[in-house]
Amino acid sequence: MEILSLKNKIAGNLYIFDSPEETWEDENLNKLDIGLKKTFDLQSRFRDIQDGLQIVKDNLELFKDLLQYRNSVILEWVIIILIFVEVVNLMVEIFFN
Repeated sequence: MEILSLKNKIAGNLYIFDSPEETWEDENLNKLDIGLKKTFDLQSRFRDIQDGLQIVKDNLELFKDLLQYRNSVILEWVIIILIFVEVVNLMVEIFFN
């Protein structure tokens, strides 16, 4: 959930890639805007953040799957033990009656 929330916040801040209206009208401001974006390498940094978040998301899904598998194995053993107890109980009733 936290990863999804963080990803949504980042997506909400994508406006930094859009040029402000002032740059549409002034060529010098437009050049400055493009130069700053290249200088700070914003698109590459954003891609790196997205890749990092994807790795974290994949790891969380893996941990979730492992936890679900572990819980299902425990549940299967509980069911097997209960069946065994029932069979033993039935045999005891048969032999002592």
